[in-house]
Amino acid sequence: MGTRKRRGEIQGPIWTDEQGDQIRSSLLELYEDIVLADTSLAATRGLDDKIWNLVFYPRIEELRNAYRKGNDPTQRQPIEIELNRQMDLAVFFYQTLVLTLRAQGGKSVDEYPISSQFLAGITSDFLAFHRYIYLLEEINVGHALKMQQAVTEGVWNMMAGQAGNEALHSWFRKAMVILVCSYNDLNLRFGATDNPSTRQKIRIAQTLTLTFLFELASLILGYLNSRSHEAGHEEDSAEQSDPALELLAPLAILCIWLEMDSGALEQYQMYGKTVAESQTLQERLLSFLRRLAIIVNNVSTFADTDGSDESVPEDEELLCLPSLRLYFAGLDPTSLCRAFGGKASSGRQRYTVRASRIARFGKRLAEDDKFDLFRFDEREGRFFVLDEEAKRKGMHKVMRVLATERLRDQVAALEQSVNALKDASRPIAVLDLDCYVNHLPKVKKWLMSRKCILVVASDVIDGLDRIKKGTELHNAHARDAIRYLEERFKYRSDSLVAQKHHETLKPWSSSGLFKIPSPNNTTLPPPRDLDPMSMDWEQETQQQSIFVPKGYREIVG
Repeated sequence: MGTRKRRGEIQGPIWTDEQGDQIRSSLLELYEDIVLADTSLAATRGLDDKIWNLVFYPRIEELRNAYRKGNDPTQRQPIEIELNRQMDLAVFFYQTLVLTLRAQGGKSVDEYPISSQFLAGITSDFLAFHRYIYLLEEINVGHALKMQQAVTEGVWNMMAGQAGNEALHSWFRKAMVILVCSYNDLNLRFGATDNPSTRQKIRIAQTLTLTFLFELASLILGYLNSRSHEAGHEEDSAEQSDPALELLAPLAILCIWLEMDSGALEQYQMYGKTVAESQTLQERLLSFLRRLAIIVNNVSTFADTDGSDESVPEDEELLCLPSLRLYFAGLDPTSLCRAFGGKASSGRQRYTVRASRIARFGKRLAEDDKFDLFRFDEREGRFFVLDEEAKRKGMHKVMRVLATERLRDQVAALEQSVNALKDASRPIAVLDLDCYVNHLPKVKKWLMSRKCILVVASDVIDGLDRIKKGTELHNAHARDAIRYLEERFKYRSDSLVAQKHHETLKPWSSSGLFKIPSPNNTTLPPPRDLDPMSMDWEQETQQQSIFVPKGYREIVG
């Protein structure tokens, strides 16, 4: 209370309290040290109540009273801004503290089938880096990078033999969220001070925090990309619920946060140039982007690049994070209720949702005019990193030549693709105009399942084009369908095929199941989980069933 009276004597505005902020910050750091050093002592002394009652509550309550009593809108607005800032500070502190305590303990590391000493050592090194950055003392960038390297080397050694271990997945998720919360907390501290020296320290600390995030993400990307190269595609592993694919969860968390905080990458480039180790920081960023491009190219062939409104298990703990609040507001409430209600989701469903989030971030990043390192090549149909080396060598010209050669190869392979459709183990489906206009969400989910090959007839495109103009609901649905098909054809999925100009249609009496003899006379079971439009698939057949609406028989022979 004494601080309040002294500030009142100075007659400064209530929304400014720099001296009080410094005292509260020092007190908060001392309390946090005690909590992290001895949780038992902190619990017996009621330290959680003391942190709230001495650090946060007095200032928040003071601002609340001032806001309620204020009649001048010009004064109420800065009070409201400061009140929101103080509330965010409290939220960020408790979230970071809880996640840090979970990383330290929670479930005993001895219960995991992994070296407890090794996991504890990595966690200790990680928390040492976090404390080094958070205290904002004289930050030595080289020393901080060595601290990061000690953690990443230990994690990589663990991933070599334990990538499917649940303890490692949990560690990655917690580490990512702790660093994200720390970055946002530093943002609040940046806005709370006008001291140029302190502001510079904060920006350098944020840059190092991002560097650590890039390093951890690069470990995951490198591992998953190597598995994809060996196994052919992550999709096969997802079908078998490969535990290692749970590593997509922390990667997706980072991607949606970077999407929401679009200025973080620009800020990283700007402040990364101000330190002696600028080349190292830039290479960390480029390494992350190169590996990101590989995985986005893989998943964008089936994942919805506009993202998914479905929820995944990790969303429950992240729902109230202020930095992700806007993203989660766009998710399907029904899906959130299912996830929070403990309803288990399949490995494939989790995989496609996380892959869609990563693909959406890649697409948004490539479209960002302010960040020119990550781009999408329309001719190649692939994402790539336009780094300085690529610019010097004129890679964009080389890519044009390669694209021309690729087109020639594609022309030569067109005839083979028709036969490949008949020989494919996946069923072929041709949908009419009504499906795209009135059931587009189900068509999206069907295509993402990759359990069939979808053929788009040219008269469907013509029909959509005819009805796209107007203000009626079906006109808007037609425009949505056109945008979606254009987007999907842009990424060249092998699950989506368009009718070519030279392919013609002959009249057909009715729509339904059209049987094609299997090339090798093997039994082709009916497709599973393919009922978006209530199609009746035959339960037993020695042939491949294809759903073809009226008039589309000639597309599939």
